[in-house]
Amino acid sequence: MRARGRGRDPTQRYWYHDDAAGSDFVASFDKKAALSVDTTPENHLDFQVSDRAPDLDVCQLTHLIPLDFTEYMNAPPSGKIAKVQGKKPSSEFVIQCVTHANRIYNILKQTTDIQSIHLVLDWGTGCGRVIRHMPKLFDRKVQLFGYDIDADNIDWSTNNIAGIRFGVCNTKPPLPFDDNYFDAIAAVSVFTHIDTEHQDLWLTELNRVLRPGGVACLSVAGKS
Repeated sequence: MRARGRGRDPTQRYWYHDDAAGSDFVASFDKKAALSVDTTPENHLDFQVSDRAPDLDVCQLTHLIPLDFTEYMNAPPSGKIAKVQGKKPSSEFVIQCVTHANRIYNILKQTTDIQSIHLVLDWGTGCGRVIRHMPKLFDRKVQLFGYDIDADNIDWSTNNIAGIRFGVCNTKPPLPFDDNYFDAIAAVSVFTHIDTEHQDLWLTELNRVLRPGGVACLSVAGKS
């Protein structure tokens, strides 16, 4: 691996860093060398950044960079990525999604008996950004579902991601599932983009389809 400057002014991009001048870089990897490595689901680069922003405590930002290059294959087209996470390279999209998938899996391991997880819903799945990376994390067959209001992204996911059930939902409940159906539900920054009225409706609905003792991993983006 080697690092080089990005050629942009990092003091503008990372204005909140006192030492921003030395903080910007790009990491490059030798593909042939990486392909020769044992690529188990646990085999990834664990890249951590210590960040001290104004008025915030030090926080660890961890990104998991897969060494298994099959993770980068069959990435969604740029237009479909843009609708989910804005314009960015497919490799960056994959790294973020693998990181989210691993975080959710680790939360499940820490908060419940992982062997009790049989049905998982990724609500607001977009183009399958998180759920597509979850089959490799479980050591057995788990039924995975991805639902979103974006019919175009759901159509792409259905035709390009095997082993996961995708479906379109409306902007308001209900979901087409019985009460207490899922063992775990993930919603990565979905609540960031809906108003409080819809947040209340969907919190009630997700609670309905989550079994007693199940785990809901719901995240929102902060003001920054």
